[in-house]
Amino acid sequence: MVRCQRRILFMGIFILTITTICTFKTIQTMIYMNNTTQMVMSVGEKQSKSPITPLTKDDLIYENMFRTPIVIPEYKLIFFPMPKVACTQFKLMMRQLMHNPFPDYLLKYDHLNNHYLHNPEENNLTTLRDFSVEEAEEMMNSPDWTRTVFLREPKERILSAFLDKFVHYGWEHFTKSCCHRLPSKERREECLSHIFKSKSFCDSLSSTEQEGCFATVANTTEIIKEFPYFLNMTQQCSNAHWLPQYSMVDTKWWPKMNYVGYMHTMEKDAQVLLQGLKSTTDGVSAWDKYGKTGWGENKTESFLMEKNKISSQESTIHNRLRRYYSVEDEKFVEEHWAIEWNQTYFQFDRIDLYPKES
Repeated sequence: MVRCQRRILFMGIFILTITTICTFKTIQTMIYMNNTTQMVMSVGEKQSKSPITPLTKDDLIYENMFRTPIVIPEYKLIFFPMPKVACTQFKLMMRQLMHNPFPDYLLKYDHLNNHYLHNPEENNLTTLRDFSVEEAEEMMNSPDWTRTVFLREPKERILSAFLDKFVHYGWEHFTKSCCHRLPSKERREECLSHIFKSKSFCDSLSSTEQEGCFATVANTTEIIKEFPYFLNMTQQCSNAHWLPQYSMVDTKWWPKMNYVGYMHTMEKDAQVLLQGLKSTTDGVSAWDKYGKTGWGENKTESFLMEKNKISSQESTIHNRLRRYYSVEDEKFVEEHWAIEWNQTYFQFDRIDLYPKES
């Protein structure tokens, strides 16, 4: 009788211990998931059936070749590339997942890179537009498919667009997407004069020297003063590089996203995504096949490790943004990009550069 009671007591303690450990592990997992990325469902985990959202040929994600997502059937992945959110790196990964790696020599030349990697008609990436409306609707609603997007804090993303598309490549990009489209000759000439300020500094240099020159010019007071002009022009010249990320996808499709990653935790979020994607051919994860190594200058780093070397510390980001943003600039962005903070499908840690008026 005593021996039996001891066994019962021992079994009770054992079960209590196991339950406590499992509960602790569950809490740890929940904390990890909340701190790394916002997800409706873990990658690879079956989702419950939700109401079918109808897709039409006029939907942005189907009709617009620059907004349609990339589709990788082998991994049941639908990836929405977002301009100014490591878009180049992610498209290179998508080419890998399609067993069609992008030639390294093309990456050395920006004009070839832009043409052959970012031009939907030339990059050999399968997109949602390549399927019938019925097939696309099934994939966008199916719980078996991962629909993912990576996003960037809006103030960071807009500054990145300014430095890249206005300062560095303004003569090629901003002139075409904005200056040449303005209604009057006077306004077109004014726009070109703003672009010419950064171009004139570096024109006499070789292409190699120009790279360093534009980085230097971007930090000069004269160029920093161009930021308010750029912000105002974004409201007159629509372009994917500075449009709100929320507007890049039809509102009705945001609830169907089941994996949202972020720029500030990009390397970790991308690893979680790729580890959860299993090939329907051999069952091996995308991370083990293409993410674990083969990246960086020497092809020995993991995916996005090199990109993540750029400091993401809050103080560094804050100081960098304050160098370009004035109080008025910050108010302007918070007003005109308010939708980025005022919806429920993704969220950013708020960056307040200046004290708010009480």
